[in-house]
Amino acid sequence: MDKVIEKKTFNKKTIIIIAGVIAFLVLVGYGYSLSLNKVFKVEAEKVTISKVQYGDFEDVVLLNASVVPLTSVIVSSSEGGTVAQIFTENGASVVAGTPLLRIANPNALSSYTASETSITEQINQLRKLRLDLEQNQRVMSQDMMDIENNLRTASRKYKIDSTL
Repeated sequence: MDKVIEKKTFNKKTIIIIAGVIAFLVLVGYGYSLSLNKVFKVEAEKVTISKVQYGDFEDVVLLNASVVPLTSVIVSSSEGGTVAQIFTENGASVVAGTPLLRIANPNALSSYTASETSITEQINQLRKLRLDLEQNQRVMSQDMMDIENNLRTASRKYKIDSTL
């Protein structure tokens, strides 16, 4: 007699596959929910609001590169001088504004000092003139007050004398 063997609908392999699919769907759903929450909080002081301006859009791309000159140029100074110190050597990398060398020119330095002295003297003369002007204004104001006082005294005296 043969017995009918009932076939199990869920075996270990099927349960593991279903659990894996459910876990995958939960992870996908969680990732999707995170992508929906696209709120970026910024402090109010860091937000700038301004009027929209229309114009050409200029795209800027920053690159790191090495620059090699095609030609070298000899720079001549109109006033002349001697090289006092060299800051960079041949082939060294430099950026805009990096000093390459220092030129010493005693004649230019003395003329600069003389012009600076002249400017300082002119500033001092202007200060002295301003102080003199203020002093003259004070003296004239004092004189004006004395004259007005003398006028009041004289007019009072005239009124008294004219009534007598």
